[in-house]
Amino acid sequence: MRSLAHALFQNGRIRTTDQKCKELRPMAEKIITIAKRGLVETGREEEKSGAAARVLHARRQLLRILPNPRVVSRILDEVAPQFRDRPGGYIRIVKVGPRHGDNAPTSIIELVERVSESST
Repeated sequence: MRSLAHALFQNGRIRTTDQKCKELRPMAEKIITIAKRGLVETGREEEKSGAAARVLHARRQLLRILPNPRVVSRILDEVAPQFRDRPGGYIRIVKVGPRHGDNAPTSIIELVERVSESST
């Protein structure tokens, strides 16, 4: 699941079996929720000291799940700010039909609001 989550956040969408998509969705939603907790809110001077600690804590929590620092930075810098005002439902699963080789049912799992591909 970690490698699927890594690929999802690196590429924005992946194609895999239905069962893997259903298993990955809660994990990916949790990752985005952790990243949103680490966002720095601008304009609140009294919380500046606690903001750095929150960002660091979120980064360390994400590094426990996804040990690639580049992907974690992308989640914190690009993905989480896009979902700042969204209360949930960050992931979409679209069924695309059977796989050619073994006829396994496949789906595309993607972020609802696609992140720009500039930093990959």
